[in-house]
Amino acid sequence: MTRHISFLNLQLVNSRMHDEMLAAMDRVLQSGWYLNGRELANFERHFSEYVGTEYAVGVANGFDALTLILMAMKDMQQWEDGDEVIVPALTFIATAEAVSRAGLTPVFADVDDNFVMTDATAQKVASARTKALMPVHLYGRMAPMGELTALARENGWKVVEDAAQAHGATDGCYRAGSAADAAGFSFYPGKNLGALGNGGIVTTNSKDLAIRVRTLANYGAPQKYHHEYLGLNSRLDELQSALLDIRLSHLEVDNQRRREIAAMYSQGIKNALVEIPYGGDSSASVFHIYPLCTPHRDALACHLQHNGIETLVHYPLTIPQQKAYAAYRGQHFPNAERAASCELSLPVSPVMTDDEVNCIFIPPMRIVGFNPQLTMNDSLLAQEYVNTYDISFPEALKQIATDVESLKRHIEEERIYELLRIGKFVINGSTLEFIPEETGVITPALYGLDAINIRPVANTVEEKAIATAKVSETIEQTETEEDVADETLSVHIPLRYIKHVAAACIAIIFMLTMPAKLGDSSKPNINQSAINANWFYEIMPKDITSGTPDKLNDMTATEAAEEGATNAEANTANNAENKEVATTVNNTNEQTSERYFSIVLASRVAKKNAEDYVSKLHRKGMKEARVYIGANGHVKVIYRKFSTREEANKAKNMLTDNIEFEGSWITEIK
Repeated sequence: MTRHISFLNLQLVNSRMHDEMLAAMDRVLQSGWYLNGRELANFERHFSEYVGTEYAVGVANGFDALTLILMAMKDMQQWEDGDEVIVPALTFIATAEAVSRAGLTPVFADVDDNFVMTDATAQKVASARTKALMPVHLYGRMAPMGELTALARENGWKVVEDAAQAHGATDGCYRAGSAADAAGFSFYPGKNLGALGNGGIVTTNSKDLAIRVRTLANYGAPQKYHHEYLGLNSRLDELQSALLDIRLSHLEVDNQRRREIAAMYSQGIKNALVEIPYGGDSSASVFHIYPLCTPHRDALACHLQHNGIETLVHYPLTIPQQKAYAAYRGQHFPNAERAASCELSLPVSPVMTDDEVNCIFIPPMRIVGFNPQLTMNDSLLAQEYVNTYDISFPEALKQIATDVESLKRHIEEERIYELLRIGKFVINGSTLEFIPEETGVITPALYGLDAINIRPVANTVEEKAIATAKVSETIEQTETEEDVADETLSVHIPLRYIKHVAAACIAIIFMLTMPAKLGDSSKPNINQSAINANWFYEIMPKDITSGTPDKLNDMTATEAAEEGATNAEANTANNAENKEVATTVNNTNEQTSERYFSIVLASRVAKKNAEDYVSKLHRKGMKEARVYIGANGHVKVIYRKFSTREEANKAKNMLTDNIEFEGSWITEIK
């Protein structure tokens, strides 16, 4: 049976309350009163008591909740059209749209590592026209309301919470919805507290604001046919109020289950290339979303999809990157943009079982396939061909294409292909399997992921082979001398290349982990799949690809994989007009006891071109740029020295705002 884990199964969520909800529906039906009645009054009272505010006003949806608050404040505070409200750059667009619909101007602030706006990021973009702050409790974690409200008091600003994703969240001092002048909630079905349709609510301790919001939501009429303001038609109906009242009684239990699931994720995910949220603190959020961050988001999402696990992205673009706010395109928000490019949401629902949570951690397997259409940004194999055969990069790609076709033909005909001291490919029934050999470099236990003690995961991919790579990511031969036996093809590999061959094989072959059927076992079909293998290479344990005692190469496998991305930068340097010779700091085979991290701006370039490029950088004010020549003779242009990789990454992130340096990367100098 094929496993499928939905991102959120609302039928299961609400079926737990089936009898209660049917009774509520019947009660509303029998009442004959469907708007502004007893059910709404009861829910407003219960919700305000839960949040800890004096007043709650039910409205049609979360967008209206924020819009009505700002409309009311604008009129009551006599703000002018175009006055500014500071909002985070990373959020659902409704946050900014509410500001715009109220006739005000959204001003965007960056977020911190917890995906929320802070007093520091808000203060950077404040102006004389700032009238309010609108922090968003994104993904279920509260923004730092103590600091934000203090900043607002100092400047005479109002504070409005966008609490659409934070029902029940606390920060130790406040519950979401009670920490500001007013707050807007959404009851969209997928929220922690969701209706069976749309709904929203405004919470506040201001009686005047509550009255004004209720009036504006009723066409601007405090009483029937007496319209004092230009308002909206925005009301929470009796049926949704009754159903939400039931859901509210289950909210604390549901939020606790979400925290338990988050804790299981955070304890189970052990990978340097996958960031877990909030440092693994499962008490920091009510986890409307469980947001992972990884530079290999698409590959990870594809991997999980092939194993029957749904994921989503929240959100792929910051608001200033949206076409609707194209006027803000020139502004940059590094943290928000990084989150938008790497965030992946795992399923987190109060009805998920422990077994379903454990299924997320799919262990690697040995079943592989070939996909000629696969696209992958990994130049490791091609670079090794260049080094080994002393050929150009295009020639390397052609040779790889030839080798992989030869390998495929041999496997189809002979049903076995052996890589000496690496392992062998065999046809096992209807599947192609890689069996690693136990060596000092490779062990069968090393398949790219840290071990996780969970139950075995069943096969969920039917009638598809998992891809390995396109022509630039195939099985490698690294010497011209070959011994051909009757039943196997063995490739002799010198020790100095063992690591690279191992890395390539692991990256391209048996780290592609999902089971796959290959058709007729007598002559297997190599089917296609759209998974990106780059992620599986990148998550290899570091000791497989770098850090060996003999220091045969000063470049880590990750650096090698990234070298292709920096070649364009190097070519730019090749055309530098100024011929001034820069100082070369390092000589070939330089020996130093100093150990540090540096930013690589160009690599594998001619020494003269590197010197010219350094001169160009010096004229731009980058005086700490220099030429570095490693023990293997590879020439790099590096910039600055840092004691830790974290410091180097922070500096690199600032550099990559400039398109000239977007291909830069970090290396460790030993």
